[in-house]
Amino acid sequence: MAGIHRTDIEAALQWWRTRQAPAAGWAPQDAVAQLSALLALLDQHEAALDSFVAAAGLADFRGAERRFEVRGEPNGILVVD
Repeated sequence: MAGIHRTDIEAALQWWRTRQAPAAGWAPQDAVAQLSALLALLDQHEAALDSFVAAAGLADFRGAERRFEVRGEPNGILVVD
């Protein structure tokens, strides 16, 4: 990838993991998921794997969804699993 290095994507991923969602309707986990997918595609490219197979695998992936479930807000503290 010209112009973007893997460490740039990883730094952005770490930054988004520490953010809290405002009431505007977007969520940090959306950015985390997209950056994670970008890293997966970069890995696919570096390993010379078929792009269509990689894209199909990412399209079906739902594993990270459960990691961002809001469990409650006791005493005003947002608890996310």
